[in-house]
Amino acid sequence: MALVVETRSPEQLLQRIRDAIDDGSITTWTYDRDGDFTQINYPNKAWLRPTVIENRIVINIIGHRETTLSKRTYAAYHADFMQMLLTLFDEHFVTIRATALMTPRDCT
Repeated sequence: MALVVETRSPEQLLQRIRDAIDDGSITTWTYDRDGDFTQINYPNKAWLRPTVIENRIVINIIGHRETTLSKRTYAAYHADFMQMLLTLFDEHFVTIRATALMTPRDCT
């Protein structure tokens, strides 16, 4: 499953998300030095890796090497990230969608 966020300013949207994490406006997500996001409620079970492709942010999931990523965790990460975007950044993107199955860039 991948999230695809269509926006006029993908790099700017990603920076807004990171800034909101840094200033404490977002307390349920964090990001690492690679720019991957992880959920505070499910720490280090998976990471969401954003990639900018033209006017889109494609967000793929990366599971922890030592465990199998459950469908519940897989769905929770995507749903929680989508909810955060819809709640806090709805004016900064046009559409967001999720693929139904894993995509080639997902790593579990």
